[in-house]
Amino acid sequence: VALPATASWELGDYPPLLRVSAGAVLERNAWYRVLAFQTAGTVRRASDGAPADPYEVTFRTLAASSTGTVARKQFTPPSLGYVEDYNLYLPPGHGVSPTQKYPALYLLHGGFGDWSSWNSGGVVQQIVDRLIDQGAIEPVIVAMPDGNGGPACFGIIPYHRLWSNSYNGQWRYGDYASQDLPSDVEARF
Repeated sequence: VALPATASWELGDYPPLLRVSAGAVLERNAWYRVLAFQTAGTVRRASDGAPADPYEVTFRTLAASSTGTVARKQFTPPSLGYVEDYNLYLPPGHGVSPTQKYPALYLLHGGFGDWSSWNSGGVVQQIVDRLIDQGAIEPVIVAMPDGNGGPACFGIIPYHRLWSNSYNGQWRYGDYASQDLPSDVEARF
């Protein structure tokens, strides 16, 4: 059965993203083939509105009640020089296509929290799974880093560093959160 749809190329990333918006509700756990023709419904690039080449792509919708995964990850941010932990939520279907890109959300904990605070009891996973399943948001990667790790301040408490660089440059948690962590997540996931 043919479904009406609109499509546009988004050229901000590589590979370019063909964003298709169906004119009808898609069935769950079904395969679809998108055929773009240069006819009255020409596919156009989002960047400049120019016609795009004909294109064909096959995709699969998620099954109802699909769930993502949360796992503890580690890396050594260049701005800190020691290993940091973070929890990472990967949406259902992640890894099926090596070229699939996902938006990312970074949840920074408050004082006296750590990398495990946001997903305590599986809260983040439950909320994000539900929102994806309801179609309220598209599949997203969620990173939940630690803003307190590493050597302790005055030998006892590390909590003074929450997401900011210290005045003397010794602790660069602002650089870690805004540069190193997004680079690690994008490169690996």
